[in-house]
Amino acid sequence: MRCGSSWRSSISPPPTVARKQESRLDGTVKYLWELADGNCIETVVMRYHYGNTVCVSTQVGCRMGCAFCASTIAGKVRDLTPSEMLDQVLFTQLIPAGRSPISC
Repeated sequence: MRCGSSWRSSISPPPTVARKQESRLDGTVKYLWELADGNCIETVVMRYHYGNTVCVSTQVGCRMGCAFCASTIAGKVRDLTPSEMLDQVLFTQLIPAGRSPISC
């Protein structure tokens, strides 16, 4: 398979955990990551008896305009790189539940 010249991949420095919140009700964990460029994104990990679900961000900000969501305040800033999306999954698995956040 041949990749077109418009496709590019980059590896960013790992994100830093700016904040971590864990629900006492169901163990859901919400991470606020600070990216290398200073922008922030959220990742949510939900644990179930049959497995885990990780909801990842695919962009910084949002254009939808939902009144209940803080991501829409500044509008869409940019799309995340593939490595930034993968980092969300990888690093949420490296931070054990119930532990304080790590800094990279």
